[in-house]
Amino acid sequence: HQAWETGRGFARILAEERGLATLLIQHVPGRVSCANDPHLHLLICPRTSSKLGLRYGGLDRELIHDSGAQILADRWAKFVAAER
Repeated sequence: HQAWETGRGFARILAEERGLATLLIQHVPGRVSCANDPHLHLLICPRTSSKLGLRYGGLDRELIHDSGAQILADRWAKFVAAER
């Protein structure tokens, strides 16, 4: 439950700061006899949105390039540090 709420909080940050929709998928491999720990996958739509929905043609151009992974990693680290 804690991992889900943490992921949901980060998805909310992405929505508020960047206008991005994110789908969370919770993986619990132990339920099928796998030793891997439970974890989340965040599927981030690069198309920006508003309270009215997706704005066609609007892309978060920073995130659709190779440097986007580092931008997200840095924002994740900042988010986690603030949660402590």
